[in-house]
Amino acid sequence: MAGLRWYEDARASRALGRRYRRAFGSVDLVNYISQGLQGMTARSAAALGWEGPPGPALVADIGSSSPFGRRLPYTARGDDGLFHAAMVGRFSRYQKRQDILIDAMAALPSDAPVRLTLIGEGERRSEMEARVAALGLGERVRFSGFVDQASLWNTLSKQQILCHCADYEGLGKTVIEAMALGVPPMVSDVPPLSDVVADGRTGFVVKENAPEAWKEALVAVAADPDRMRQVSQNAVAYCAAQYDPDRNVIAFEEAFRALLR
Repeated sequence: MAGLRWYEDARASRALGRRYRRAFGSVDLVNYISQGLQGMTARSAAALGWEGPPGPALVADIGSSSPFGRRLPYTARGDDGLFHAAMVGRFSRYQKRQDILIDAMAALPSDAPVRLTLIGEGERRSEMEARVAALGLGERVRFSGFVDQASLWNTLSKQQILCHCADYEGLGKTVIEAMALGVPPMVSDVPPLSDVVADGRTGFVVKENAPEAWKEALVAVAADPDRMRQVSQNAVAYCAAQYDPDRNVIAFEEAFRALLR
């Protein structure tokens, strides 16, 4: 389990809801990629009137295969002298909130050196492009479609910060990948993002998912290069300790063997 797409589908379609419920009732093990997601799944199942997903459960994430420490030493500005932020995610009609980041960019002072790249595809992309045009943000906000994994890591490695603005999240794999690359993440204050990211140490947690709060957070980090360099190093160390796939795979192997006994 990596997210709540099943819940959104089940709410929209009774037929899909029945299929998901049968699936939940027919498995021997559920792998939740975070403790926060396990709780959200149970609450979502209860909201649908279900008894909930089965046990036992393995709460673990395999980790990130991106190369740890690729961005060290951290650079507080791009080659163009600007502070570059990116968000990676689907332009969906639920969960992801690129609109909040766009409005935050519109609220920035005219001389703020912050630029934003929105990476991904989805049903709301054209709507977000229209929003950027209407706000006159063509020079501050750019769009990049879906990219392959190697290209994504290359793009992330050139950013000063990764923004992950969401109403809820399973884990946010790009958050882990950015940390592994030494790019500090800035995330919404929702679990498990706020569990993974230690505010001011391995990244930044925006307490209110609103444009003004995101604007203030971006202005603050862009003005503090020494702090950003330290957070970058902390993020790499944390990710290497918690999300090394060569070590984490052992927990998965043990769980799978237990099912066969």
